[in-house]
This record gives sequence, C-alpha cells and structure tokens, in this order.
Amino acid sequence: MYCENDQILINNLQKIRTGAVIILASEKGFNYTKIQATIQQLPIPVVGAFFPGIIAQNELHYTGYLLIHFQEPCEVHLFDSSTDVNLTEVKVAVKSGTGFVLLDGLADGNQDFLNELYYTFSQSFNFVGSGAGSLDLKQKACIFDKEGIYENKAIVIFIESKVGLGIKHGYERIAGPIIATSTNASRIHELNWENALDVYAHILHKEADVLVDKSDFFSVSKGYPLGVSYQGHEDIVRDPISCSSEGGINCIDDIPENAALYVLKGEPEKLIQAAKESCSEAMSFGYDNPSHCLLIDCVTRVLFLEDDFNFSCYFVTGRKNIEILVQIIIWNALRKIG
Repeated sequence: MYCENDQILINNLQKIRTGAVIILASEKGFNYTKIQATIQQLPIPVVGAFFPGIIAQNELHYTGYLLIHFQEPCEVHLFDSSTDVNLTEVKVAVKSGTGFVLLDGLADGNQDFLNELYYTFSQSFNFVGSGAGSLDLKQKACIFDKEGIYENKAIVIFIESKVGLGIKHGYERIAGPIIATSTNASRIHELNWENALDVYAHILHKEADVLVDKSDFFSVSKGYPLGVSYQGHEDIVRDPISCSSEGGINCIDDIPENAALYVLKGEPEKLIQAAKESCSEAMSFGYDNPSHCLLIDCVTRVLFLEDDFNFSCYFVTGRKNIEILVQIIIWNALRKIG
C-alpha cells in the first residue's frame, strides 16, 4: 500500500493488530520521529528503512511510504552487519519460508554478513531484500524499528510464505578478467597490481572510447559498473561511485580481495529487457494468489536510464497477471543470496 504522507501512513498503521509490518520510506521529507510514537504503540513487530525513492502503481515517488503487512507467523531479528556475527546461535521459530532483509547499504561488512546468513539458513529459507540509504552516497542512519534508527544494522524478517525469485541485470562484459589485488571492504586500491583508477580509465578509453574525469567520475562510471565473477550466474554488479585522490575506486558494497572482476556496460534496451525477464522468472514458480510482488532495482540504474526508467517500470509492471506491485529503488539487490 502506498501512503502519500505521514498522516495517511499513521492512519493505516493504527488499523493493524496482527502479523508484522515493514515500512519502506522515500528519503525526501522522511523524519523517523514523526512515526516513532505510533509504531511503538502497535502490538506487533514494525521495522523499516528509507531509500532514495519508491515506486508504487507504476509511478516514481520521492516522498511517501510503502506499507507492507504480513498477517502470517513471522519474527524479526536485528543484527550489526559491520561486525562478525555467529548466526548459528540465532534461534528462529519459523522453520522455513522467506527471509526479508533490510540493511544499511553503505556499511562495511555487508557481504560477510550476507554470506553468513546464506550459509546458516539457506537450507530452509530463500532471501530477498535490499540495502537502504541516501541518494547523496553518504552513510546515514537508515534502518529502523520501534526503538530507534541505526547505521551499520541489518534487519531480517523470517516469514512462512515462499517466494518465487527472479534475478537478472542485463549488463554485459566488455573487458576482463582483472584481479582486485588490493581492496578494503568496498574500496579498490589496486587492479592487476596497478593503481585501480588508472586501470579502469585505461579500459574505458580502449574499449568504449570514454574518458574518465576524476572531478565527474560517477557521470561515466554509472554506465560501466564492475562485475564480480560468480560461476553459473550473472556477474554480481558492484557500482563504482567515486574515486580517491590516490587513485582508489569506491564501490557500493564489498569487493573481495583477489576477486576476478569484469568491466560491464549497460545498454538501455538490454537493461529493460532484463527487468522483464526477471519478472517472468519470478512468476514461473507458479505460486497461487501471491500476496505481494516485489521488484528490487539498483538506484544507479535509475540514474543511468533516466527517462527510460519510467518506460522500464511500465513495461514490467503492466503485465495483467501481476495484481500487486511494490518496487523499491535501492542500492543493490542481494544477488549473492538469491
């Protein structure tokens, strides 16, 4: 359900007495303190996060909320995603189903946390979710529950429902493999034992006839992400968002040291086609009467596609057999744990 403002959200929250609630907020105008008193009064778990924007009913919104209500048995766990977590000690009463994950998209250590989550629970749960955060690419408290709003946190909601999952990004390789020979979490210092920015800029100049300008790095890099090789699947996309004065490259999410990387290229028509195919793949699981349809898209695709992104939304969501659509513009789909 899309709620245009705080008051509409609060009015709908006050009607809910069972299950659990996830609130997905658009960043612009969001103020956690305006809703905290209401969510603290509810007798059920309430969690959420904010994002650069949200899409409901085929329209892009930079204000407002998406309200997701699960009426079935579920439970909520809050973790610090930036530190080592032993999830084998976590007791989950829900025996199988789906894990819905929200985490701080700019926290270091996210990939290690997701790996641990997958290795611990993948026999019983499929996972879907996203990183949250701000469009200015600066880390802020963006994950919340009844008690507060946090940085470096991850929330996992375990529910009994099953999910049909489709994953496809549509980017294609233009160069590689290259080895991430020196990294620190989401920062790449060296590629093939050389200055990371020099290697990246050389590849773009050679393969795409594009020049990289340090002062306007993202205007180019948004069309040429990096892909971490993942056997049997599409590359895991890591978006370069800025560069340092020393020639390092800062990405959204972690880059494993010694990972094999490829430089990717985005073509609008191929990215749009990939969105359609991922939607069809999710629906191919054949679950009857789905309660929600959730499409998760990286915010860099929005910035890259620009006006074409609205066409992409209509192209995917206009299918007659999708009754409910919730699409979030987010930092990065949790591709490793699909």
